[in-house]
Amino acid sequence: MKILIAGILSGLIVISANAQSDSPLKELEQLQGQWHGPSWYMTREGRSDSMVTENVRCQWDCELIIVEGKGQTTNEQGKPQTAHQALGVIHYDASAQQIMMRAYAQGRGATDSPVEKIANSTYRWFLSLPHNSGQLRYTLDLSEENTWSEKGEFSRDGKQWHQIMEMTLTKTK
Repeated sequence: MKILIAGILSGLIVISANAQSDSPLKELEQLQGQWHGPSWYMTREGRSDSMVTENVRCQWDCELIIVEGKGQTTNEQGKPQTAHQALGVIHYDASAQQIMMRAYAQGRGATDSPVEKIANSTYRWFLSLPHNSGQLRYTLDLSEENTWSEKGEFSRDGKQWHQIMEMTLTKTK
């Protein structure tokens, strides 16, 4: 009887491990760690450069991937100043059968977006702007080892897109 129970438990552990290794989030697990690098983004005044740090961690055996980002610029006095802060919580929605992200931007609330795999190691998501003023489209490319390349684009109509940001980060931890 003890052998039967041990065998069943072993089988369940193997099934559980296989289920986790086949997770749609498996490829995104490589984001875990700390990333740092240059970024640029457009404002009403024109292009602005910043240094970005992204801290990524898995929660609950990577059922959730939590991404905390912070961009810093330098003010006229040469002191660092926060350009943006954002938080993303990525998970797999089994009922919708898609990867989802809830994105929070400081001072701008939260928005939910499906995350689509558009190519090998390349993901895309969209964020709607308030008052139907347009959409943001972000594309993340993880095809180069230890490199996070991301581009952001803006569109008023969903047809014509204009690049508004880019960052290339290197994994530091």
